[in-house]
Amino acid sequence: FVPAPILSPSSPSSKVTFDETGLPTNSTWYAEVSGIKYASNSSSATVLLANGSYSYNVGTSLSYVPLSVGGTLSVTGNPVSINVTFLSRLTVRNTLFLSNGTMLNGNFAQGISNSAPIGIVFDPANNYTYVVDSSSNQVDVINLAGTITSRVSVGSSPAMAAYDPINGYIYVTNSGSNSLSVLNSANNVVGTVDVGQFPFGISYNPLSHDMYVANLFSGNVSIIATGASPDIGSVVTSIQLVSGFLPFDSAYDNSTGSVFFTNLNGSNVASIKDAQLQSYLAVGGSPSMMAYDNSNGNMYVTDSQTSASTGYGYMSVIGPNGKIISNITIPGSANPIGIAYDPVRNLIYVTDSNNNILVSFDPVSNIFIDTVNVGSQPFGLVTGLSGNLVEVTDFGSGSVSFISYTGSVRSVTFGETGLFGSNKWSVTVNSVTRYTSGSRITFNEAPGNYNYSISPVSGYV
Repeated sequence: FVPAPILSPSSPSSKVTFDETGLPTNSTWYAEVSGIKYASNSSSATVLLANGSYSYNVGTSLSYVPLSVGGTLSVTGNPVSINVTFLSRLTVRNTLFLSNGTMLNGNFAQGISNSAPIGIVFDPANNYTYVVDSSSNQVDVINLAGTITSRVSVGSSPAMAAYDPINGYIYVTNSGSNSLSVLNSANNVVGTVDVGQFPFGISYNPLSHDMYVANLFSGNVSIIATGASPDIGSVVTSIQLVSGFLPFDSAYDNSTGSVFFTNLNGSNVASIKDAQLQSYLAVGGSPSMMAYDNSNGNMYVTDSQTSASTGYGYMSVIGPNGKIISNITIPGSANPIGIAYDPVRNLIYVTDSNNNILVSFDPVSNIFIDTVNVGSQPFGLVTGLSGNLVEVTDFGSGSVSFISYTGSVRSVTFGETGLFGSNKWSVTVNSVTRYTSGSRITFNEAPGNYNYSISPVSGYV
């Protein structure tokens, strides 16, 4: 690293300032310009550059990744400012094995288990996570601490689940018994609803208060009108899809009020609105699961068929107008399946069942930014839980991966009153000291507990 990030060329030069956000106070990071690294432990790094075009990248040795790793900049005689944002990396904090309820620290992808979890859903009313175990025909109910509080028997070969916020019920698709099991908030089965053949995906439509179920083998969609508790609802209509269409997943689009269904037997998705079939949209090969992004109104679709040129899987993006925006290659992915939107960090997460990874995608910069190893054959995932958690079902290892991150740093400001003139005072937080003769001192820290002290000022207490 260059200790002082200042370059003074002999030709006329301009200031190029990299402004950093997201790292804890006093963290070391760097901006590399045309192969030369300039290190900084403050919130900015400035270099002097002659007119011309330069390539650059940014990074840090800490457990953080930049939202944008680099690019090109042009110097034309005027100051240049580039914003750099870091996010903390994901890491598998614990692995919960469903067969015996054992929780281990870190990530474990090996082992033979009698459990085969697929779907997962979070109930915000009771803070329980519901994991659908297809091999044991049950739903495991897990609290925020990662403890299995109960195991609920459901139908044959259960697959996915969805939460109804009106009646507080969890609806579980039973692929082997062509039905839905309905669980109440006390984690008891209060009824079943018969649907089509091999129901798999399910989603809740908050506009009509209906459950939409993808019946894979009968090639149709069951719509269940749900009511207030204790009414579990009933099938009000079935929509037959085009011949050969095998509906796999179901997802609600809040921007249009439509419900989308992926076709496991083709390269398209179906759109249904107001209980009417609207259209078919071409996407990448073998679309699997979907997730809606509340921030931009896009629907993201995993396409498990790999590219002949790259060997990687795809992710298709459907815009709020119902048109395909793009088909994006997922680097390092051979079989992308599960997908979810994280409203806390505004990121999209994708599971890859071949490579046992979770990939992070930034929908703002439209790039993949991070990868974390998880259990064997990861499938479903749920985000936005308390404690900065993402939970992933590991089908092959019969486990749930609990993934955590420290979250974005927070501003901690110390405000002073009582001093007169230009008296200088200081605050020390975890051995880092900052001075000022003004009235405020600010630190940027990740969530956690910190020791701090305020320096004495002569003549004041």
